[in-house]
This record gives sequence, C-alpha cells and structure tokens, in this order.
Amino acid sequence: MTKRRTEIVDDDVADGAELLDDENVSLTVSDALREVLATSRHRAAVVDWLDDLDNEFGSPSEAAVTRARQMLDELGVGLAQDAE
Repeated sequence: MTKRRTEIVDDDVADGAELLDDENVSLTVSDALREVLATSRHRAAVVDWLDDLDNEFGSPSEAAVTRARQMLDELGVGLAQDAE
C-alpha cells in the first residue's frame, strides 16, 4: 500500500531528483526513509536499554564515561557532543 505525501526538500535535492523519473524518486525516497527510520528505531531501543541498565545498576561513573570516550576515540568512533 502506498500513500501520497508532499514534502519540502532543499533546492539541491530537488534539482538532483530531476535526474530520476517519478517512480524512481518515490522508490529512492521510500528506501532512504526506511533506512533512517530503522536507524532511529535502533537508537531509541539502545537508549531504552541503557536507561534500563541505569535503573538496575546505577549510572556509570564519570571515570567510566571518560574511559569509554577514550576507547571510542582510539577506534575512530566519534560521539556527537549533543548525544551526552
């Protein structure tokens, strides 16, 4: 089943979408949104899991958080500053 929606996109996206026919644009947008939604749902599940761990065991110490950030930096995995 499909639904028709109208969304506003940046000019560069609209200009690039003109390279595709209408059906491909719809499929591409649907596929891209599916990926974003899957990522958002996964992140929400991880946050819920971490909240459960905090409730069960307490929040990690500042030293543990600092060490975890160092380990992620060493692996080249940066964390967004606003994710704290």
